[in-house]
Amino acid sequence: MMQPVRVIIGLGSNMGDRLIHLRNAVEQMEIGPVPALSDVNYSSIYESKALLPNHAPKEWDMPFYNAAISGMCSRSPTDLLQFLKQLEERAGRSYRGVWAPRELDLDILLYGNEAINQQDLTIPHKELLRRDFALVPMAEIEPDWLWCEPGPFHGKSLKQICAELGMGQGDNLTRCKHHLMSRK
Repeated sequence: MMQPVRVIIGLGSNMGDRLIHLRNAVEQMEIGPVPALSDVNYSSIYESKALLPNHAPKEWDMPFYNAAISGMCSRSPTDLLQFLKQLEERAGRSYRGVWAPRELDLDILLYGNEAINQQDLTIPHKELLRRDFALVPMAEIEPDWLWCEPGPFHGKSLKQICAELGMGQGDNLTRCKHHLMSRK
């Protein structure tokens, strides 16, 4: 068994009952038959505009619910990715095209301080620092996590990076009143 490492997973949904899709995924990651995470932190849920390719069908322009969770994980990055893909499939996700609407989108945003660049897995995502819908929820739950990738943000915290990039202050991201885990 691997030594546990802290990970951050991004969640998104813009088809069907977005809130239920996110909550079901979190429940399966944390308390499912074979939990993937322990010691979990939950971000707020944010609504954002869909990123769309040029000439995307008009019906693809549906807003996303986005969030992030962090937790301790004993799975390898590839095992975790496979688990997340299974959760997406269970939620009904199927391939409809690049950036098409989806019931559930789960991404490993950070895996400890590892940089992974494989054909089917890149951590951190190469566009992560341009995506407020991912970076803002990450900084909310792990504000002091230090960026380890080379470049202008190396050694800076997620909170500092968001501030320097002006993320969370525009029209593209709105904090929702909903919570990832229902209040009991």
